[in-house]
Amino acid sequence: MQKSRVLSGRVLVAKSKGPRPPKPPKPPKPPKPPTKKAVAEERCRELDARGRGDLASVQEFVGVDCSPNHFSIVSTDREGHVLEGFLLGAEPNVLPAVKDVPLGFVVACLPEWYPQVRKQVSDDAASAARMDLVVCAIAYSMQQMKCFSAPRGPVCAAMEDFAYAVHTGAYDIGGIAYLMRYWLLARSGLHLRLHDPGSLKLLVGSGREGSKIKIAESVAQQWPNADWRHLVQREDAAWSDVVDAYLAAQAVRLEWRVRQGLSIVADLRPNERRLINRVTKSRSVNLVDRPWVLRLPNDGPLAPCNALTVLRTGGEV
Repeated sequence: MQKSRVLSGRVLVAKSKGPRPPKPPKPPKPPKPPTKKAVAEERCRELDARGRGDLASVQEFVGVDCSPNHFSIVSTDREGHVLEGFLLGAEPNVLPAVKDVPLGFVVACLPEWYPQVRKQVSDDAASAARMDLVVCAIAYSMQQMKCFSAPRGPVCAAMEDFAYAVHTGAYDIGGIAYLMRYWLLARSGLHLRLHDPGSLKLLVGSGREGSKIKIAESVAQQWPNADWRHLVQREDAAWSDVVDAYLAAQAVRLEWRVRQGLSIVADLRPNERRLINRVTKSRSVNLVDRPWVLRLPNDGPLAPCNALTVLRTGGEV
């Protein structure tokens, strides 16, 4: 049947074209390459999945506290009892009477000539000498502590992240903390947690600027097996590192218990809930949902040797 219409006095006859042939299908678009953010998120998921499998068998919890010229490492069991520890002090007075040293602790100090070096050389030279001494002490502590030298399964560890404050020697303490982190992650099966400075004191209800004596008293009241008030009262800042390292160990132990379902957040003490639920501008996820810091594997796409992109003159290697 034909259709017609009148246009300007003329009759136009339109012929029927019939059904239109189907359009050929468009070729599928090639998949878009993943973005850098997507690749990074996938790598993080792989690392997190790799670290979740052996958490149930964790038996030890390690806390670390670093300062420019002294540091401490404390290891506890599942009940929070101290297993062993290491302390490096800056002055010989860090070596108290043998009866005062906690069982399982190794205590060392910088050499007696170091204070004289600080007075006779420039600040840069003294800083380099101190860095060498502390790095050697870190390596020595890893050999002395059984949780590193004789691994007995996976370990959860915690330490404070970098603190940016001029009066604490940010450059020196950052270098020491980075090397400590490197040595910790070199231990196979170690799950590391980094806390922003000051958050660990939430466990004892102390403010960010709480005095060392007050923190030691709060720790002794909450955990009687960690009563080191008589050592902190010697006015040697090194022994306060032991208290801070113990707090870090208790924090990662608490996180492990919540992750394993052994502790319910609603049943925790208010200070413990504040630590678990704490979020900051740099860490917008609470503690339990935050991935662990893990060592990169030696093989696969996450291995450092395979992940690097190297360019040389003449093209890509």
